[in-house]
Amino acid sequence: MVSLVMACVLGACTPTSPAPLPSGATPLVLQIQPPPDFSLNHSCPVALVRPVVVKLDGDALVFVSQEDGAPVSLVWPAGFSARVFAGRAELVTPFGNVYARDGDVLGTLGGGTVDNGDINICFTSPDEYSKTGPSQ
Repeated sequence: MVSLVMACVLGACTPTSPAPLPSGATPLVLQIQPPPDFSLNHSCPVALVRPVVVKLDGDALVFVSQEDGAPVSLVWPAGFSARVFAGRAELVTPFGNVYARDGDVLGTLGGGTVDNGDINICFTSPDEYSKTGPSQ
């Protein structure tokens, strides 16, 4: 119990459920990591991810390389979500803030590649996305 409280005090308590949809929003498919198991040593090897462009593709939010337009399979931390709101596709943090919108370029992401080629996006702290994202 003490370590859980200390983890929260140090900023490791992050919502792992998506923010509620506002009225008039439509959910989109987004690749999401399972919630972390805090009974294990939870870490993520972080390397810089090449810049990607946020795109709406049918009922999904996808990402393509800014360099050549090739698809990039990004898997977001638990609690992130995607929606269409007021005619724009949005990537939303667990806190309900818009992190990016369709057409935005995300050039400062970090993550680690997994065996299937997906890139698990990692943040060193929820402070990196708790208030605003790169699009704001």
